[in-house]
Amino acid sequence: MKITKKYLEDNIDKFRKSDMPIEGVKTIGIQIVHKDKINNKTATEQFRQFSDDKNRVIRYQTSFKNGIDFDKPIPVLEIRPDGKYNRFDGFGRSGYLDTISPYYVYQIIECVDDKARILLRGRLNCKSHQEFNTELDLVQALTNLVNEKHIDNTQTELEKAMVQMEPHLTTSVIGKYVQAAMERLNTKPVKEKIWTYNASTLNNWIKHTWDSTPKYGFKIGGNKPYFNKKSNTYQISLANSYVDRKMYQVLKNYEDGKKTEILLTACKFNSKSSLHAKRQECLNDLMDWMRVIDNIAKTKINWKEIFSGLLGFVPQEEDEVQKTLIPLDNYKFNF
Repeated sequence: MKITKKYLEDNIDKFRKSDMPIEGVKTIGIQIVHKDKINNKTATEQFRQFSDDKNRVIRYQTSFKNGIDFDKPIPVLEIRPDGKYNRFDGFGRSGYLDTISPYYVYQIIECVDDKARILLRGRLNCKSHQEFNTELDLVQALTNLVNEKHIDNTQTELEKAMVQMEPHLTTSVIGKYVQAAMERLNTKPVKEKIWTYNASTLNNWIKHTWDSTPKYGFKIGGNKPYFNKKSNTYQISLANSYVDRKMYQVLKNYEDGKKTEILLTACKFNSKSSLHAKRQECLNDLMDWMRVIDNIAKTKINWKEIFSGLLGFVPQEEDEVQKTLIPLDNYKFNF
């Protein structure tokens, strides 16, 4: 398709701007700009790591085949003191736009400093858009913020920056990326109130703190699952690193007509961020284990029924409500 300047002028009110909730960034407005006024050399400084602009141009050819999608945010330019513009995002899109029109509609912004620029590049690529940041993009952005002295090299500052760039990510994923950046930057972890459980301390939490303890009781055994005669169920705790061993027992219990109730915990973590990452690791191991069993099973397995006793994670840090389990919905898990 070909786009004329008049078509853009007639439809300029239909184009959608990106949200700019970053301190130090100001939106000037929406303007139609000729490609000769745009500096594309900033492509070497673009946010994405190992970006493949040629393949993205091909994808844009397909997406523009039926006309402009006005629901998608428009590309962003940063205005310069000389009245020209630096391309801020949409490097792949620009490669295609230049073939269909010398003009296009852009959101014009001003940034007070490089810190605002780095954070905004991350925000513009976040998961509310069709193309999104990779883990490497985000870890590199956090590293740049610290190395260029825009933020202090602390866990708290890294977490704040991640939330600004990717507000839609779960706590566990944010924790994973922050942890990766901290390892790269040798960041000193915050001394936080976190803890693990053994059978004795977990039973103590069940008895004295948990506000939803079943009427028939709940108990964690030592080296083998506890069998509750009142409910006719086995009861266990399950942590990351122990999935294979314990889940084979759960499957055997199911085959013997016995349900297993499971309290999830985490182990081998040293911060709140890594706690959430270990919880997700536990669920990932469960999903991997199910896939393996599905591949070797001769009959279809009803995982929903088997996991009907999967109750949730026990609280293990100070900011969590201590009387209730952390729901699985806070993490990525499906049957």
